[in-house]
Amino acid sequence: MTSSMRDGTMLYQTAIIDLTERKRAEEAIRQSEKRYRTLFDLVPVALYTCDAKGLIQEYNQHAVELWGREPKRNHPSEKFCGSLKIFYPDGRPMRHDNCPMARALRGEKLTAADLEIVVEQSSGARRNVLVSPTALRNGQGKIIGAINCLHDVTVRKRTENALRESEERSRAVIHQSTAGITGTDLTGRIIFANEKFCSVLGYKERELVGKTIFEITHPGDATESRLLFRRIVTKGEPYQLEKRYLRKDGSALWVSVSASPLRDAEGKTQSAVAIIIDISDQKKAQAFLEDRARGLEGEILAISDREQRRIGQDLHDSLCQHLTAIAFMARSVALRLKKHRVIEVEHIEEIAELINDGVTEARTIARGLHPVEMEPPGLVTALAALVKQRHWPVSCRLEADEEISVQDSTVALHLYRIAREAVINANKHARAREIIVRMRRSGKGIELSVIDDGVGIPGNSPAGSGMGFHIMQYRARSIGARLEIKPIKPHGTRVTCYVRK
Repeated sequence: MTSSMRDGTMLYQTAIIDLTERKRAEEAIRQSEKRYRTLFDLVPVALYTCDAKGLIQEYNQHAVELWGREPKRNHPSEKFCGSLKIFYPDGRPMRHDNCPMARALRGEKLTAADLEIVVEQSSGARRNVLVSPTALRNGQGKIIGAINCLHDVTVRKRTENALRESEERSRAVIHQSTAGITGTDLTGRIIFANEKFCSVLGYKERELVGKTIFEITHPGDATESRLLFRRIVTKGEPYQLEKRYLRKDGSALWVSVSASPLRDAEGKTQSAVAIIIDISDQKKAQAFLEDRARGLEGEILAISDREQRRIGQDLHDSLCQHLTAIAFMARSVALRLKKHRVIEVEHIEEIAELINDGVTEARTIARGLHPVEMEPPGLVTALAALVKQRHWPVSCRLEADEEISVQDSTVALHLYRIAREAVINANKHARAREIIVRMRRSGKGIELSVIDDGVGIPGNSPAGSGMGFHIMQYRARSIGARLEIKPIKPHGTRVTCYVRK
């Protein structure tokens, strides 16, 4: 500070104040306001400010676009919000002095439910908005204004509403469906079950939710169900399966299950959903038809057996007798001609021999068509006669354990028919050099096998696909036996019937 004096009187005094820091502070404030203005304009949401009285001070372009207008700054008619009309989410009108910004300026604490509003633009269009007003305070804690951030959530709300409507439609379809529908987590635990699924099993939904699908699966189907469900979890593979569920009363219910994975946005399996159709009536009908088919098969085979017996009896009692008589007469003629020294008498004798051979062959066929009632050792005897038949083009032989027998004559007859059918097939199709009929004891009963060294089963033909196999299979089932056809190395085929004791 300096001063000037004249005659003892101060003429003036000069004070020099260093304004450097103030200038720096003012520049810093200007730069801060510039940055604030830049951020205010560039932030990707709507922003605006009000003073302590609620007069709108500043706003960015996003706020203009959201409101659909530019309100007057610091004007008494423009208070709290730049939108001409405000509504609650349920559509009720909201006064400007009761909007979230006004309440924040009054120092009220707002809940999440208070922060959603609907603003109406000048065009009449409405936008769903989430607001977050924040009161601005001075050093003494007094509210001097507020800033509000507006998030336009119209698209999100529409998406949520569409999703909600879709879920409601899906829920209605699920619960009104005539098929059972369930959802499970990745452990197989039931998350939901529709009314149809609950009704067919006799449960209420609250009783099923929390149970695993394996708890209500029949024990006989549980292993396969677990394996297929595991594939959904690990590989995302859907599956279809016919299985049995257990009703609440313990009875079994046949169903057809179609299960698929539900994936998240990344394609990872999060849960599974299954459609279940009650097929118990179909299973009953199928069982009835199968029983009926087995009955028809039995009737057909019984008729076939009767006809074979009749033909065999006719061959033995009629044709063989006629052929025998003709042979006798031919020999008589040959003897008479021989006495008269007819040179060609040997031709007549050859005719007689051929007729006798025909008689023998006819009797052999007759025994095959109508084997005698079998005593316990009779099956081996009948098989021995079978392999010795002279009309087989392929050499046949019998291998049988000593003192082996089948006590039940019905079982013995069916085993004989199975062996005969297998020998016929081998002679016709195998192009074999030898056929072996083998009968031996096994640990649990008897094995009857027909083995050939022929060409085997063609690669494109499944074993046991012909009518002969089906007949043999039926005969085996009818006596509680098991029949299988397998190729043998290096070539050939084995037909085996396993009979339990």
